[in-house]
Amino acid sequence: MEQEVESPLMMDKDTNLLTKVAANHLFLTQFEAFRATILSLRHRNPNLALSFLQTIVVNGGNFKNVIYSTNCSSPALLTWLTSLELFQFENSTSIWSDSLSADSLRVRVEFLLYIQMVSSRVSDSVERVSEMEEEEVEEKLKELKGCMHLLDEIMELGLRRLKEDLIVSLGEEREVGDVEVVVREDELGCLRRVILKNADVFVSLCENIQRQVEVELEKDDGNGLAITLRREGRVGTVSSEEDQRLLKSIQKCVQLSHLDEMRQCVNKEAVDWAISHIRYLHFGYGVPEEEYRMVFQELLQKVVPGYEGEGHISRPTRDKLLHVYREALSSKCTHLVKMLQMAWTCSSLMTAQLVALSVMLLAFQ
Repeated sequence: MEQEVESPLMMDKDTNLLTKVAANHLFLTQFEAFRATILSLRHRNPNLALSFLQTIVVNGGNFKNVIYSTNCSSPALLTWLTSLELFQFENSTSIWSDSLSADSLRVRVEFLLYIQMVSSRVSDSVERVSEMEEEEVEEKLKELKGCMHLLDEIMELGLRRLKEDLIVSLGEEREVGDVEVVVREDELGCLRRVILKNADVFVSLCENIQRQVEVELEKDDGNGLAITLRREGRVGTVSSEEDQRLLKSIQKCVQLSHLDEMRQCVNKEAVDWAISHIRYLHFGYGVPEEEYRMVFQELLQKVVPGYEGEGHISRPTRDKLLHVYREALSSKCTHLVKMLQMAWTCSSLMTAQLVALSVMLLAFQ
C-alpha cells in the first residue's frame, strides 16, 4: 500500500511554506535548522514530515545539487542524522515490509557511516600524497585510488540494502539494481593498510556486519513460503546470499590483516606491536581457529622466553603477559582469552606461576 501524503496543492499556506523551508535547509545541509523545521512540520502534518525523513534515508542522503557543510559533510552523515529524527516516529519503517525493524534499519544506516568515515580518511590521504614530491608517489596514489574505488563499491552495497524490503515506490531518480556490486574476496586484500590505520572503525564495522548477518539468518530460519512471497514483493531486490558473502568477506579480511601484521611484528621482534593487534581479533569472522592458534603460539615464544628460576618468570615477562591478557579482554571475545590459555598450556612454557596467573585473569572476564 502506498503511503498517503498530502498533495502540495491541498496543503495550507503554512504547511507549504514549512515544506519549502525544510527543503532549502536540506540542500544547504543546515541540519539543525532542518530538524527544527521538520519538528514544526510534524505538528501540522505528521505524515508529510515522516515521508520527508523516509525519503532522505531510503536514498542514503544522495540528492542532486546538495551543498555539504562542515557540520554535515557527507550523504552518509546526513542519512544517519535524519534517521535519528525518523526513529522518533512510531511508524518510522512504514514504507518497508514488516520484516524490517527500526533496529535493522539503524544498523544499515550505521554501515554507511562507517564506510564513509574510512573513505573520507583515504580521500584525505590521496590529497596529501598528491602534494608530495617523491619517486613512489604514483604507486601510492594508485593504491589509494584502488582503495577508494573498492570502498565506493561497498558503499553502493550499503545504499542498495537501504532500499531492500521496500513496499512502496518513492519515485527515486535511480532504481536499485542499476549498478551491480561484484567484489571478489581477493580484491579486498588491497584494503590491508587502510584496515590497519583505521582499526577501531573496522572493529565497529565488523560488529555492525555481524548484526546484519544475524538478522538475515534469523529471517531465513522462518517460514520459507512467507520469505519467498516477501522477496518477490520487494522493490529493487538484491541477492541476499551475495550480500552476505561480501559482508562476511570484509570481516574475514579485517581478521587476516591483523593476523598477518602480528606475524610480521613477531618476526621483526616487535612484540609490543604484535600484542597491540590482539584487541582487534574476534572469532566467528570467517577465519579458522587454527590460524589464531598458530599466531598466538609464535607470539608466546617471544613473550615467555625464559625463567629466573624453576617455576618462576621474570617481571618483564609477567608485564608482557598481563599486556597480552588486557588486549585479549579488550577484544570482547571470551573464547579468544581461553584460546590464549590453551596455547600456553600446549606450548610447554607453562609454569605454576603462569597457571595461577591465567586462571586469575580468566576469573575477571
